Amino acid sequence: MAQDITTENITLLTQINALYQSLSEDGGMPRLAQMLEDYLHYPVSICDISYQIIAVSDQMNQFPFGIQRTPGGLLLDSSEIESLRRLQIEEKIYENRQTFHVNPEDHPDTTWAFCAIRIHQVPMGYVAVCLPKEIRLSDDQMKLITAFSDVCALEMQRQGLPDNRTGLPYESFLIDLFEGRFTESDTITERLSILGHTPGGYYCVIALESATPLDNHLFHRRQVMALREHYPKSMAVVYKDRILLLINQDQPVLLTDSFLHPLQTFCARNDMIAGISQPFADIIKISSYYRQALRTLELSDTSDPSARLYHSTDALLPYLFANCDYSGLQIGIHHHIYQMIEHDRQYHTDFIKTLRTYLDYDRNAALAAAKLHIHRSTFFYRIKKIEELLDVSITDSHLLFLYELSFYILDYLSR
Repeated sequence: MAQDITTENITLLTQINALYQSLSEDGGMPRLAQMLEDYLHYPVSICDISYQIIAVSDQMNQFPFGIQRTPGGLLLDSSEIESLRRLQIEEKIYENRQTFHVNPEDHPDTTWAFCAIRIHQVPMGYVAVCLPKEIRLSDDQMKLITAFSDVCALEMQRQGLPDNRTGLPYESFLIDLFEGRFTESDTITERLSILGHTPGGYYCVIALESATPLDNHLFHRRQVMALREHYPKSMAVVYKDRILLLINQDQPVLLTDSFLHPLQTFCARNDMIAGISQPFADIIKISSYYRQALRTLELSDTSDPSARLYHSTDALLPYLFANCDYSGLQIGIHHHIYQMIEHDRQYHTDFIKTLRTYLDYDRNAALAAAKLHIHRSTFFYRIKKIEELLDVSITDSHLLFLYELSFYILDYLSR
């Protein structure tokens, strides 16, 4: 008997070592799930706290129930989620530190072995092994599943699945929405409702980052909770060293000073800056507005240390320009601009400066003349000469828009 126990212990240690060794390979969660199935000979699934199925073994993939297959990936079926909650199995999963058996009344022909996956002591998901009703795993098999959950936690951190640190139920799913993995409105609405966040119909994405890069789990957790106190229906998650806030409300999002005041105060107190997307009403487009918020941060002008909030509307043209090549932008400059530049060079006039000042000061002749330190009559004389040179009328609003756009392009290309 002692020899048998020793052999079992050696087998257990060998299997656990193999699981840890697999972390250096590229198989990820699917390979881990299959390894555990090969050791136990029973179907295995790995689910995160948002009820997304991260990986399944071959046998589990053939199950006729419990799995909802979507273009964005596998999800735990809503009826299974309801069962986990009603029977308090989910609560037991996240309360236990070890693997345990349960025979759910909703599936009387099966027994399940569950074990929570934790990162920094925060529950991030669980491992589920499906057994025939009469089967109970041995102590060593239970220890193997517990060790397996620790390996899954390491793989989650290694792969960044997810890179959040607060343990809120919706985090993984929200990250997938930001990354554009789910594009069916019914699926998105159903999952968010299951996770306790009924979509309000109006949204805005805000990306926040520290002026000084931080990797402090406690800091992130506290800040996420603080943001949700300021914006109660919102959802927040830590992802790629940023805090991402999805404003969610029943009325159109108006980015007024009063609405943004809590965010301004929060950023000032925590030495953070925020990139704010344009408000939107179609949650399917969340990934586009997420990228807009990130790009707004990238394009933000940090020369003013008191500036904390950056709006996508202010960075709209640079955002659009960034998706064009140099030559494509260059040929977008109106030919009249080049004509005036050449005239200024040859005849030492100030046509370009005059026109630009006029546009910069909202087409107000008095303000433009004052800025140029010239008399209004001198200003109008220059404008008349520009009109004669180009054979145009400066009252043409469409033409003035093209001139203004050309100046934006010139500024962008000279950066």
